[in-house]
Amino acid sequence: MTTTSIIDQSWPEPELEAVAACPFCGSTERKLAYGDAQDWAFYCAPGKWAYWDCAGCQALYLDPRPTPQSIGKAYDKYYTHGLKPLARLAQNFKTALRNECYKHWFGIRLSPRLHLPGIAAPLANLLKGRFIIPFGLQELAQMPAGKLLDIGCGSGDFLLLAKQAGWQTLGIDLDSKACEVAQSKGLRVINAGIEEVGKLQEQFDCLFCSHILEHTYDPNSLLRLMKSVLKPGGRILLSLPNSQSAFRYYFGKEWRGLEAPRHIAIPAAASLKIQLEQLGFHVHTALHHTIFSSAESFKIRRRSETLSEEDKQKAQQLSTQLPLDNYETADFIHFVCTLATESAQAS
Repeated sequence: MTTTSIIDQSWPEPELEAVAACPFCGSTERKLAYGDAQDWAFYCAPGKWAYWDCAGCQALYLDPRPTPQSIGKAYDKYYTHGLKPLARLAQNFKTALRNECYKHWFGIRLSPRLHLPGIAAPLANLLKGRFIIPFGLQELAQMPAGKLLDIGCGSGDFLLLAKQAGWQTLGIDLDSKACEVAQSKGLRVINAGIEEVGKLQEQFDCLFCSHILEHTYDPNSLLRLMKSVLKPGGRILLSLPNSQSAFRYYFGKEWRGLEAPRHIAIPAAASLKIQLEQLGFHVHTALHHTIFSSAESFKIRRRSETLSEEDKQKAQQLSTQLPLDNYETADFIHFVCTLATESAQAS
């Protein structure tokens, strides 16, 4: 069966559930955004999917959606499951070169690294703009190392960076295959659902939650759970797609951030900021520009599984045309959320 024919199949009717209200704000007022989105990101999930715009908070959510018991089949080819040997070899060299650049740019010593002498710094500077600096790396480098929890850690890429930067790390992920990959790197990882976060007998200085909230059936519950295990003054590094992204309105149902049906509900940046502040967080909004999503969206528009140089060129050109300097219309939400101390909460 070809990948195209897989996504053209129907998701089994008994494995669907209706969504009566917005998962973020509970509003029942809405309008149809897209009626026939498909899994053009990984070509492994069958079905045509309807996304709705919430009139209350501007979130974008799926209805109907796969049941929690059936959603696993949408992750069969997901990127957290590791690389094939040849791809891994090329990735290892790229990682070593990238880590060498991080050392020269930020003073962060990560492995593997090329261990070039200090006179190589100009070479590293020439590569600025060629490597995506992951959200959270610079933020961690500016914080005193403590205890970090990565919620939805996947194969452990960020956990490994944090551990090498001196943090005591713990990861949690529902995907057993991804957990096996992370554990093979010597990382402490729990194979469990996010509801287990509240049962952890630990308090953390930092929680990392990257592209997890949009996969969650009850995002408000997850936000409360994260707050419950965070020390006063601790931080959440939170990233996910923004429903009000300028790229979303440019590409429509072909926007890479949609990723049907894995993305259950995608919030609006402005509304999520208000929600976090009501929970007791001070929210710093960060802007991390990449062409990843737009390049992938151009690939989706071609109905291709392979990214082309033309896709990248078009994405680079588009990035100069859209309003991306405002967190409310940026493609991704990147929030640094600091939990108020008890004295600050009392005042």
